Amino acid sequence: MILEFQRDSFSLNGEWESIAGHEQEDVWKAGTPDKLSGWKKIVVPGPLLRMADHKGHESVKCVWVRRSFQLDDVHASRGAVLKWNGIRFGATAWINGRQVATHPTMGPHTALLPDGVLRAGENRIVIKVAGWGGLPKSKSDKPLIPTGGGVPFGPRQTSIFDDVYLEFYERAYLKWILAIPDVRTGRVTFRVWVDGSAELPETLDIRASVRLAGDMAALRGEAKLRASDFTQYVEIPVAIREPRLWTPRTPNLYVAELVASTAGKVCDKVRFRFGMREIRVEGGHYRLNGKPLWFRGSNLLREWQWGEPFASQTKRYLIDEARAMNLNSFRTHTEPPCTRWADIADEHGMMILAEMPVLYNFADFKFTPAEYEEWHKNVMVDFPGWITKLWNHPSIVMWVLSNESRIDNKWEAGPYRDAVVSLDPTRPTMRTGEQGDPPGTKENLDLHPTANWSRGPEGALIATVTEAAAKKDPQRTLTNTEYMNWFAGRSRVELLQMGRNGHPDFAWEFADFAAEHTEAMRRVQFDGIFPYMYAGWTGVRGKRWREGYPTRMAAALHSSMAPVLASVDLFDRNFPAGGEISTPLYLINETHGDMDARIDVYITPENPLLLPDADALKAAIWRFGFERTLKGDTIAVEQLHWKVPEAPGVYYLAAITTRKGDRAVVSQRIVRSVAKVDSAGVLKGKKIILLGADRRVEEWMTANKVQYASALPKGRILADTVVICDAGKLTEQSRRAESALREFVRTGGKLVVLNQPEWTWKELLDFEIDRTRTWVTGIASRVFPYEGVEHPIMDGVDPECLRRWNGLPGTISNGWISGKVLDKGQRLLWQEDPDKPVVFGLRIGRGEVVISLLHLRDRINPRSEKYDPVAERIFVNLLVPKPGGGGVSDPVVGP
Repeated sequence: MILEFQRDSFSLNGEWESIAGHEQEDVWKAGTPDKLSGWKKIVVPGPLLRMADHKGHESVKCVWVRRSFQLDDVHASRGAVLKWNGIRFGATAWINGRQVATHPTMGPHTALLPDGVLRAGENRIVIKVAGWGGLPKSKSDKPLIPTGGGVPFGPRQTSIFDDVYLEFYERAYLKWILAIPDVRTGRVTFRVWVDGSAELPETLDIRASVRLAGDMAALRGEAKLRASDFTQYVEIPVAIREPRLWTPRTPNLYVAELVASTAGKVCDKVRFRFGMREIRVEGGHYRLNGKPLWFRGSNLLREWQWGEPFASQTKRYLIDEARAMNLNSFRTHTEPPCTRWADIADEHGMMILAEMPVLYNFADFKFTPAEYEEWHKNVMVDFPGWITKLWNHPSIVMWVLSNESRIDNKWEAGPYRDAVVSLDPTRPTMRTGEQGDPPGTKENLDLHPTANWSRGPEGALIATVTEAAAKKDPQRTLTNTEYMNWFAGRSRVELLQMGRNGHPDFAWEFADFAAEHTEAMRRVQFDGIFPYMYAGWTGVRGKRWREGYPTRMAAALHSSMAPVLASVDLFDRNFPAGGEISTPLYLINETHGDMDARIDVYITPENPLLLPDADALKAAIWRFGFERTLKGDTIAVEQLHWKVPEAPGVYYLAAITTRKGDRAVVSQRIVRSVAKVDSAGVLKGKKIILLGADRRVEEWMTANKVQYASALPKGRILADTVVICDAGKLTEQSRRAESALREFVRTGGKLVVLNQPEWTWKELLDFEIDRTRTWVTGIASRVFPYEGVEHPIMDGVDPECLRRWNGLPGTISNGWISGKVLDKGQRLLWQEDPDKPVVFGLRIGRGEVVISLLHLRDRINPRSEKYDPVAERIFVNLLVPKPGGGGVSDPVVGP
């Protein structure tokens, strides 16, 4: 049994018996338990029932547990407290037939026992534990207590998941003790709440002493207080000799001992650890002991309850591997951590943002006003147990009040937050996932672009965080505690990102994506960055990729989270061959001291793998290096000038930062050299007709000296290619010309339909643009050719270059083609899955119709910030007339 507060105690852990059901029976009464059959032996802490079917736990209304224990005469005669540190989902306890405690929520609970309940010799404790099926529920069938699983997520298993024990005292019990450090003055103030089952003494002498954890022989501070008013709390300030501060790099710990006595007789004695550290928000940023603090971490999801290998390899998991990834913190998603993990974090300088089990996941629980009142009451009952148990751990640096709540904002940001801060003024608070009015808390605004990997265009998160940073509240911190989650099955995401299942580069793409987005937040100085979730990226469960890096994501985080980093600010990937480029390079130093660093920039055809990889650097075709002294706690920006390789292909632009005493880190971006098409030469002498005017297309035609007209002639259409830019802008004369257009195509002409707001000319072509949005689909920054399909649209285009186009957010297509037209032609390119074609070809007579939903027009002007040479090449390919003739005689193209 590992406890925060060391005192005279008696563990009730170990072998118990349990039986499910019988919720209406008084099992606690003497003789009643023995009438029931089916009691099973269990071990506490642990689950109370074993079921193969997870859903089976949802019907459990209650589980009774019992055990006997022996007490000697001395302890049986003392004042006593029953404590448990976590029972899912709330409990009522009886000792020797008397009800002694009831707690409706799952968090830690402290109950003073009435005098005379315990007896020398054998005692019996019976606890009725509420199951998921026995919880108070709303009309919408949601629990009315915080469980960390109110949505279809989280544990349903009835359990006593932490220690159960007794504590003993005489007359006065030191119920809660909070250490409040003041690093400026070198003092710590102990705030003490005094309680007892009977009348308290008129006066109580409390002595507080402080020693350094590594040197218990020497007294570092001491103070005494005579207290007489116990209506709230008493405070004892203690000056510490030569105080040593707790930081992630110097995790100094102190041991405090408080002894309460009256008339010379000891009432209670408590010993616990704490750290001299202060964390607060000043000027819109976190500060630890007065210095800037940047949270760079990930998420834990109750791994301390997962068993092996996490139980036996906790330090490796929580500290060693995290440090190798340059992580300094964790958010414990859905539940605060256990004592053992908090102790390890204390001892090794890992910071923890402890989240209460107030979980919504953006769901609306549809509580009635009366249900909200009960919910609020239970949240207020639950949080003090978690906080008062953990609040002296210096590693616990923040209380996370709720996850992704969007309905109950005013109560959470108001009364709930204020109650937490009133109880514990030593830490800031957070509500994760910016939603509603008001969002966040007084101290913080947190974003959750959780599905950035599996939904939407690749640059959406970069645009989001850049905008959020520009609008940042100058008095609040700005964090992102969830991104890089999947929200779709692996096979689905593989299609979205790679174009096929089982692609060998899938794990690399994930890591590259994470590094790019992490660096984007670093560059705009997000106060907290926490990709989701850490358990998938470590080697504890046997993953082995390269020495020192169990996964590619471990390498990505090692570099992108490095406190000293040269970050390449480059989103675009496609560049004209031989072009000269100027790219911002951010020189980041999040340490407090000046750092001498060398930055080497490479262009190489081999992937540096975010390590850097020696073979990739050896293959480099260009290198440039320089040295800088990076001032502490600063970001500086320089322009990096480089030249796109003349030879078309895929390359990597990599900036490698090396500093003494640390492994090199890499900021790398894929860059593709694209041979520029001779548009004027290819289209020389060709006649183009543009229907539904578009200024961008017309300017391109003029710049490239392409002959074009903006309306159909009367009678026969004499042109090579007709382009419909926007059917919604067509004149009535043009709309009456569908017969002429059909004849134009039949006799060898080419008709091109570009992406447009909607297709309104079904008399000509019967198709629709489907823009159905789901959680994981609807907008794509990657499109793929159909296997085995060849078409002139891809002339000179490497399919690799269809994976993201230039210009934030990198959208290539936001809809796909559906309708009868698909029955007769050829699907050319698709997004998200092969059932969603975005480019489609239809042969009519000797001619052809091509429907393209690609976002081309914003990217064809070389002077535009979104210019993409691949988009321009495809646009030119669309304009080039179909060679030759032939084809089917007359497929159905109208209604």
